[in-house]
Amino acid sequence: MNEMQIGKAGEYLVCADLIVAGYTAYLSEQGLGYDVVLDTGKSLLKIQVKTANKTNKGSRLPSYQFRTKNCGKKGKQAYTSKGVDLFALVVLQTKQISYLTTSQACGRPTILRTIKHKGQYPDEKSIPNTKAVLQKRKEGLAYSRIASDLGLSIGWVWQVCNGLRGARKKQHPYLEEMTIQKALEALANGD
Repeated sequence: MNEMQIGKAGEYLVCADLIVAGYTAYLSEQGLGYDVVLDTGKSLLKIQVKTANKTNKGSRLPSYQFRTKNCGKKGKQAYTSKGVDLFALVVLQTKQISYLTTSQACGRPTILRTIKHKGQYPDEKSIPNTKAVLQKRKEGLAYSRIASDLGLSIGWVWQVCNGLRGARKKQHPYLEEMTIQKALEALANGD
C-alpha cells in the first residue's frame, strides 16, 4: 500500500469505529486541515487522523509513533486547537484506534505502546541508581567501566550522564487506554 491508501484506510476505520460507538461521523472534504467530522449530538468536532502501518524502527517491543506536531507541506505549520479538536491515531496492522485531544497530542510526536507489553519497555523497568552512575562518572570512570561495574548498558550510562535518563522521563501512553470517551471527557474538561 502507498501512503495515500494507508491514510484513507485509517480515515475509514475511524469513521466506522465512531459509528459503531453510536456517533455520527463522516469524512471531511479533501484539502481541509482535518479528516473526519464527529457529531456528538451537542457539537461538531474536527478530527485529524494519523495512521501507522508498522512499529517503530529499532524497537523490540511494539510502539507506534505519530506525527502530531506539524502539518502541511514539509511540516511548516503546527496543529492548533482552533484547527483540530481531536486526533485519532490508527494502527493499521491491528485496526486499533486511540483518541487524544489536540493539547494532549500537539507539540511533539506521539508515541503509543501496547498494553500487552506493559512493564516490559526499557524505561518502565526499574531505573538504575542514577546517583551511583553520576558518582562514578564524577570520579572519572569511563562509561564502559561504569556500565561493567553496575551491570548496565553503555548507552544507558551515557544517557544518564547526559541528562537523558532518570526520574524526569515521561512514560508513553498505551494504545488501548486512549478511548473516544476519555478524549471527549478531556475535551469537555478543557484539556
